[in-house]
Amino acid sequence: MVGLSRDEAGLDRLVTTTPYIARLVNQYLNRFPKASRDSARKEHYQLSGEFALRSRANALKIRHLVELHCEGNPFVVNTPLKSLVSSALVSDAAKQDIVHFTEKGQKYFEEFVFLSV
Repeated sequence: MVGLSRDEAGLDRLVTTTPYIARLVNQYLNRFPKASRDSARKEHYQLSGEFALRSRANALKIRHLVELHCEGNPFVVNTPLKSLVSSALVSDAAKQDIVHFTEKGQKYFEEFVFLSV
């Protein structure tokens, strides 16, 4: 994508959303209630009937595309980290930031809170 490599914020958004999307699809597919036309449940209309079946089918398509792009389930198969859009490999420095974002975020948060007090 022209110009994206110069925009750090845009590149960061693009690269860091990939694991979240895959995790959300996986959680959605494993915990979504089974629904059908003759479901006797009294639940929200979006969680039953055709809407639920279409949503599940769409989630399966998304999971299939993520697995196809990543050459398998990215949480099971050890594949190199790459952009979903361009398939460009992520640099080692950016990979460390993505993989350790929890620890780094907590550290920066604590520094911010300490400086604010």
